[in-house]
Amino acid sequence: MKKKVTLLMIIFFISLQAFLLIQIYSLQDNQPLDTVLINDIKQSALQQWQTLSMTQSFNNPDQDHTLDFTIINKQEEILYTTNAEFFISSQHSLAQRETIINIQNQDQYLGQLIIHNPINSQSLINQQKTSWIISIMTILEIILVLGYFRYLQYIIFQPFQKLKEFASRVAHGDLDFPLTMDRQNIFGAFSESFDLMREELKIARLHEQQANQSKKELVAKLSHDIKTPVASIQAVSELMSVTSTSSKEKQQLQIIHDKANQINQLISDLFHASLEELQELKVTPTLHQSQEIYQIIKNSDYQNMTHIQSIPECLISYDAIRLQQVFDNLLSNSYKYEASQIDISFEFKKNHFVIFISDNGLGIKKDELPLLFEKFYRGSNSQKKSGSGLGLYISHYFMKQMHGDMKAVESMHGLSLVLSLPLAS
Repeated sequence: MKKKVTLLMIIFFISLQAFLLIQIYSLQDNQPLDTVLINDIKQSALQQWQTLSMTQSFNNPDQDHTLDFTIINKQEEILYTTNAEFFISSQHSLAQRETIINIQNQDQYLGQLIIHNPINSQSLINQQKTSWIISIMTILEIILVLGYFRYLQYIIFQPFQKLKEFASRVAHGDLDFPLTMDRQNIFGAFSESFDLMREELKIARLHEQQANQSKKELVAKLSHDIKTPVASIQAVSELMSVTSTSSKEKQQLQIIHDKANQINQLISDLFHASLEELQELKVTPTLHQSQEIYQIIKNSDYQNMTHIQSIPECLISYDAIRLQQVFDNLLSNSYKYEASQIDISFEFKKNHFVIFISDNGLGIKKDELPLLFEKFYRGSNSQKKSGSGLGLYISHYFMKQMHGDMKAVESMHGLSLVLSLPLAS
């Protein structure tokens, strides 16, 4: 309703302004000159020319002053005028299309009688009044247009800006801020639909997160449950291998044991990856004697191919369970891809206990070293081997959580991994 009233007011003022302009031009064009009176003025000027030239006094026959005129001589000197502001020059009067009459005494040219346009008298005053009215209306129109533009800004542009910001937040995944807008606004129902969409998206995202959470928990639970029968298979195969006297049976039992160990490792990787994504991989470092690392390494060395150098005595901070998983991953990878002897040495460096693990295999390419700890990355030497690409990623994650580090470096023989653990402060 307000918008219609504002538009009608603007149209009314524009129409009134146009009407007044037409009236001004009609006043200019529709006032005829009194030719009889003009002729009387001319004859009076001719009769009084001598007096006009000497005293510049004139007995004006136009007693009512209906006409504005000027009498000039040949030198364009003003002899008489009803209003000195009207005359500038004969050329100016000609340009203004004013009536110019020559004053002659027989064949002698004396001067000119210039009849100024009626608008230059009373009509000029009317025109000035009308111009003031038009100026005031123009100012009012500008105010109305600015007000209407401000109204459009509030009704249309601001809601669109809000919609733009809302769409940007939704596109970036921010579904917590509602789209607030006046219901009386013309976009009120439209914006309410957008906000309903945001709420539905938020609910759908929550359901998706819950579904993913349930799926990951199920994977982690199943992975953990499957490890129990696999461990039983390993234990039985070891027992049968000890009691068996046939070398062929021992060889077959060893294959069973190795495959069960491989399955167990894959299940561990899957279990750890699921837990990590759930942010449930808790790492709790505690103080330990450095000599305890020997047993951790031997627990992971199922092929007895590690050469462990002397371990210097000190107190180290680490999570025993997670460090065991780190060595499980590292040694099983070395046996899987290189099947060579593994040398393990130790030293102190600043405030850390550093462990060097080196095999005697072919190693990997230099440009692959920075990628070894990326999730799901597998080196070029692993193409013909089964694996998930999670072992080194999880191990690196554990070392970081224990405030240590893990790096891969080139060595003269195979690949070297450098583990560092913080010393007790």
